[in-house]
Amino acid sequence: MPRVYKRVPGSRAYRDYEDDNLQKCLKAIARGMTHREASEAYGIPKSTIGNKLYSDRTKDVGGQRVFTDEEERAFVRCLVTMAEFGFPVTEDDLRYVVKHYLTKVGRNVERFQENFPGRDWTKSFLSRHPDLSVRFVANIKKSRAKITAEILTEYINNLLEVAVGVPPENFWNFDESNVTDDPGSRKCIVKRGVKYPANIMDTSKSSISIMMAGSAAGEVLPPYVVYKSAKLWSTWVDNGPPGTRYNNSTSGWFDTAIFEDWFEFHLLPTLKKRSGKKVVIGDNVSSHFSPRVLELCQMHTICFVCLPPNSTHITQPLDVAFFGPMKKHWRQILQSYKEKSSNSATTLQKPHFPGLLNQLMEAIKPNQKNNMKAGFKKCGIFPTSVEPLLKSVSCVPSSPDLIEDSFKDFLNAKRTAVVGGAPTKRRKKFDIPAGTSVTAEDLARISNQENGQRKKPTEKPPKKPAGKPTKKPVARRVLKEN
Repeated sequence: MPRVYKRVPGSRAYRDYEDDNLQKCLKAIARGMTHREASEAYGIPKSTIGNKLYSDRTKDVGGQRVFTDEEERAFVRCLVTMAEFGFPVTEDDLRYVVKHYLTKVGRNVERFQENFPGRDWTKSFLSRHPDLSVRFVANIKKSRAKITAEILTEYINNLLEVAVGVPPENFWNFDESNVTDDPGSRKCIVKRGVKYPANIMDTSKSSISIMMAGSAAGEVLPPYVVYKSAKLWSTWVDNGPPGTRYNNSTSGWFDTAIFEDWFEFHLLPTLKKRSGKKVVIGDNVSSHFSPRVLELCQMHTICFVCLPPNSTHITQPLDVAFFGPMKKHWRQILQSYKEKSSNSATTLQKPHFPGLLNQLMEAIKPNQKNNMKAGFKKCGIFPTSVEPLLKSVSCVPSSPDLIEDSFKDFLNAKRTAVVGGAPTKRRKKFDIPAGTSVTAEDLARISNQENGQRKKPTEKPPKKPAGKPTKKPVARRVLKEN
């Protein structure tokens, strides 16, 4: 049975007054009011007033803190800086750092076992500093950590040249994602002491790909669905959201042919209704750079702009502000579907998917306009500015009051060792600067240059003429015969 803490009768009562009220009381006494009159007027005990006037019992109620305010502020600064560099500190790490600090300065804290603080101290430390919080961290690849302010600034500068005079309804962003057949885990109430609570529910690793597109004005196109299958069946398109298109591929993802179909018959009809120049922003996947798509862009005054590689987590509006709420609603819809479904199949059936997708689009509809606008603003696309992107990049605080120069150098060296080194060789189809647009003529010119720079295949060495066998095979044959 858990221990219940109760106040001991006769012990000292905690204060029930505000600091502002106490200061008013002390000022009234300084103007000539007696202690008794001030106590009755402001509701503060007479003994407390005397203690504050004569600097008696100035310590906080309860156990006293181990570190001074300046020491704790130093810990806070270091924790914040470590997180900004991409090396956040856990609660256990903080306890080891405290032990190392106490040992280094030669202090012995009796309440700590061998100068190692307990978990209660970390909880009290976090409660005293509301600017800190314990959060789940997302692991990012080293390639994403290499995104610098220089790369983002160059991207925005290129985008500024393309986006001159373009209204928000002509800025469009597209991206493909998938919805899985796993609603994920959730917190439930179980008996204390149960280590592995289980929830009976069939799930699988299968997923269905969808393409979404939205504008800086908040408009969102219906989804474009791609099933993983060799054929497309009529029952897989019933009861879906209005205007949704369906396709299939053996891999379940968007290849060049499917992307051309989506662009020409799903996105382009909407762009044709807009007057003036249009800007379409997407990642730099090679399947997006097809001659057909670039020809259509040139015919209808559309600028096709690429995002910097490995930066979509901060530069893609759909990733930043749209897909997160969408997948949260999807997990809730899938959870409800699996609980109510009487089907014995262990995976999400494709004939049921359009109806669930319709529920999903209705669930996100109330906030999708504001989310899309916020995504374009957060990514610095509309209004076009690099400042929102620079806030998303981990950087070193410039103020010398935050941390010592030696600590900055140490973290810089550690980050360089992790994310530095020789870049991994990747085969790139085209070398196009991020934030710039291309035409069909540019694509043909780049292809011709690459073809002209290819080296001729080296000649193979001539084959040895057939002759007498060498000595080694003869020696092996002789040994075998012996």
